[in-house]
Amino acid sequence: AMASNHMDHRFDDEPRGIFPPIPSLSTVVSYIPPLHEIHSAMIGMPKELAPTGMAEAVGYHHVPATDSHPPLRVFYPATAPSSSHTKGGNTITATATPIRWFEACEGGVRPFIFGYAHMLFARQNTALFKYLVRPVAFFISLLLPMGWLRVPGVYKDAPFCMPDLSTSSSSQPSSESSTVLSESKSGSTNKLPAIVFSHGLTGTGQENFSLCAAWAKQGFVVASVHHVDGSSCNVRAADGSQMYYKHGPPLSNYDPAFRCNQVDERAKQLISAVDFVLPKTKSESINTNDNDGDDAQPENSALLDDIRNAVDPNRIVGAGFSYGAATTARAIAMEPQRFCAAMFLDGWFHIDVQKSAGVQFSFPKEAFEQPMPQIPSIFIDSQQFEGYPSLFRSTQQLARKMNAGDETVHVLPNTGHQNFCDVIFWLNDFTLRKMMLSAIGKADTGTAFKQISSMTIEFLRRKVLV
Repeated sequence: AMASNHMDHRFDDEPRGIFPPIPSLSTVVSYIPPLHEIHSAMIGMPKELAPTGMAEAVGYHHVPATDSHPPLRVFYPATAPSSSHTKGGNTITATATPIRWFEACEGGVRPFIFGYAHMLFARQNTALFKYLVRPVAFFISLLLPMGWLRVPGVYKDAPFCMPDLSTSSSSQPSSESSTVLSESKSGSTNKLPAIVFSHGLTGTGQENFSLCAAWAKQGFVVASVHHVDGSSCNVRAADGSQMYYKHGPPLSNYDPAFRCNQVDERAKQLISAVDFVLPKTKSESINTNDNDGDDAQPENSALLDDIRNAVDPNRIVGAGFSYGAATTARAIAMEPQRFCAAMFLDGWFHIDVQKSAGVQFSFPKEAFEQPMPQIPSIFIDSQQFEGYPSLFRSTQQLARKMNAGDETVHVLPNTGHQNFCDVIFWLNDFTLRKMMLSAIGKADTGTAFKQISSMTIEFLRRKVLV
């Protein structure tokens, strides 16, 4: 039930469902299921939902923040790496172990847990956080399965492998959209399109690993941005410090410029991801500090060179979830020539604090007030977000602008905002249904994820892989 279009004042101006509601302790206790129910509920990604496509495997490379870009997670088509060991005098070769959702190179799951604890319970610079909240959050991080769960078919720094897009039947578009490439693109069909992805408010990007991996499995290079602007619950900045979520002004003194300025910064960071994935000339490599941190290792530099040299600069897709969808719209309005298509997943396109502050507007303003390029775009919404009339009208308005008058927004029945996130693989079904309230809809979580994955992949095949 969506009784209100406003969140508690702690959560600023976003619609309900941007992140899961926190139940009371008594509610948690009353929801504790019998032990056999906990163990019977599936946690992790089942094989039938694992990424499929033309690539043998998906590679993952983490890039720390530098002065020129935020932290990036790069997903790419790869060869499944193998490991060998000797047993009984025989050499046994096996596929390497897939990555975790929360890799050690990013601090594991604890920064994620600490970030949400800071955001929901006590600020990280308070004594309450230091002496109570942080120790409790640390203990919880040891128990949560999400700390050790792995993403099937995704391997850290796996060898890059160029898939053959021309011969793969899975990459052929349907007859409805099997158009000939324009001259500006026709000479680069032997290169891979790229997707730059922006996460939602309070997110980190880890909650969208599965979709990024699914797109990479189809032959895309995907750069997922971990925003360094105060909109993530916790992120490591270029100077090595931890940046926690920045709360907005109280609704009683609401400043519309807060989110507008923030989405501008996020859009610039998304565009910096475009620059990062594009091929570098020798002089550009020398004059940038993209090789700081992990990239300082020669093998990592060679891997990134292989990936970048395979990217088609004429086929860059902007994509985002929630606040990330608004970020994508702002980036396209900022530099429209950089993008050939866009994917908007449950976008936050309307700020509504009318009751509290007398303010509401379509967001980001530039996407609605200035001309937008008519590029292939897909809009997918949860039924929860469809239920906010002002928000849904803004989503349809943006769809009309970008799709030549077609206001189609694909709404997934009985879904909530968090159905777009990997939280469905981190928690058992009992917890999702009972404790997350309206954040997860009544639809089967696996089926809803499959729908989102299939719809975006079909869109990419029809509109980009042509």
